[in-house]
Amino acid sequence: MSSSDKSQDSRLPPSLEIDTGLDNVAFTALDKARLAAILDTAVDAIITIDERGTIESMNTAGERLFGYTLAEVKGNNVSMLMPAPEREKHDQYINRYHQYGERRIIGIGREVLAQRKNGSVFPVDLSVSEMNVGGRRMFTGIIHDVSRRKRYELELLNARELAEKASRAKSEFLSNMSHELRTPLHSIIGFAQLLETEQPALTAHQRESVDVILSSANILLELISELLDLSRIEAGRIPISIEPVPMREVVEASFDAIRPMLTAKNISFSLDLRCGEDGAILADYVRTKQVLLNLLSNAIKYNREGGSVKVIVEPCDAYKTRISVQDTGYGIPADRQSQVFMPFNRLGQEGGSVQGSGIGLVIAKRLVELMGGHIGFESEPDVGTTFWIEFPPTRISSAFASELQRGAFGNGDASEMNTTNVLYIEDNPANLRLMERLILTRANTRLLAAADPMLGLQLARDHVPDLILLDINLPDMDGYEVLTRLRGDPATRDIPIIAVTANAMPRDLERAETSEFDGYVTKPIDVSEFLKLYDSVLARKNKQPGPSSTDA
Repeated sequence: MSSSDKSQDSRLPPSLEIDTGLDNVAFTALDKARLAAILDTAVDAIITIDERGTIESMNTAGERLFGYTLAEVKGNNVSMLMPAPEREKHDQYINRYHQYGERRIIGIGREVLAQRKNGSVFPVDLSVSEMNVGGRRMFTGIIHDVSRRKRYELELLNARELAEKASRAKSEFLSNMSHELRTPLHSIIGFAQLLETEQPALTAHQRESVDVILSSANILLELISELLDLSRIEAGRIPISIEPVPMREVVEASFDAIRPMLTAKNISFSLDLRCGEDGAILADYVRTKQVLLNLLSNAIKYNREGGSVKVIVEPCDAYKTRISVQDTGYGIPADRQSQVFMPFNRLGQEGGSVQGSGIGLVIAKRLVELMGGHIGFESEPDVGTTFWIEFPPTRISSAFASELQRGAFGNGDASEMNTTNVLYIEDNPANLRLMERLILTRANTRLLAAADPMLGLQLARDHVPDLILLDINLPDMDGYEVLTRLRGDPATRDIPIIAVTANAMPRDLERAETSEFDGYVTKPIDVSEFLKLYDSVLARKNKQPGPSSTDA
């Protein structure tokens, strides 16, 4: 054997005889030399230790990585290549291995800390395998330095934090500016409207000037409102309440809002409800209407005089319902279609007669995605454009309808009951309608509704209801603050209060348990469970037995 072969052979453990599971294979000197050459050309450090942790071999990459020569480490415990905390863990692993046969030390790609000869500590990925060499149990460790990867990850994290901080600062700026601009703008609009009421005293030119002021101010107000919406969305301040949204109702409500635009451009409107009269989706009613209004107003603004707008609601499959808004406009040029959802991009209409901000579709897209839906479009130049949104269909409305049809919710004898007053503090109209339908399954019950927390507090003091249903995500004041004020007022502190909210995370439930709520219901609500809780809370208040299981 040449001297170079001997040098390479020293990289390997003595008496190399590997148990393959079939026959013991004794390697020749040439085999060992070849294997040593392979180990020495490996990119990662490869170290072999015995069952006590004593180093028996280390390749050239290991010498480069740790700064030790093979002679310096051979015969020493491998813990010399670890910082103090890792040494303790390693010693524990070795002890448990010998005492209990625990093989926790064996594994692929564990991230640990290593230590160089100069004392510097760095992160590595460590993979350890077990083998039988000449009747002796040994371990081979493959060590990959991940310092560079960790630096990149840290840089990426820092860059993301800076970007998020900049985004928050931008959103805060937009929000503050929007609020500051709205105050003087309302004065401009208000005084212009006062001037408009004095039209008999105005000349034709003056009336024309007032009309221009009002038109321009309203366009500016719309732009500010959209900027405010966009900043709220980006800052995560848009509350989303997912519940059943009846399709016919939300489309017709949107149609009523844009009727004057249709009339002004002589555009016809039609609704094709292919999902049935009771079709509904799981979304936020207010935000769904906002998205539909945006799509419908665009379908009118960019339509031909005397054209048409059609809304189609159809099931795609068992998991999606699609709402499409079709127009007969001029379409979107093919080279502009990739820019549709870019902010402040009006797709070449910047100098056109149609007023707009270029952020309406951006807001629509982000609202749809916040609600867990999808949005897209198809457009053919000179033919028209179809924008569509997709949401999961609801199963609650049909179950609720069947429960009502079967008369599953007992009302009792109205003549034997006094009127029960229930106050619901909730800013979402769809939630109010759903609760009204639920409450009316109980005889002699009157529902008071407040979309504003302050109004809710006032109604609670004025009427002292038998029960308060309280949403958590309310404008200007959250449900917990409303709860605190109700409990702090002698007139309302004893009224039972049930939280009805979309907040269903573990931390929300934990907070609710420590609060002074008499019950906590998450949306979408289970109708039967809600009514059981409703009856139970009222029964406790009235100190009478709750309803039997057949009543709910």
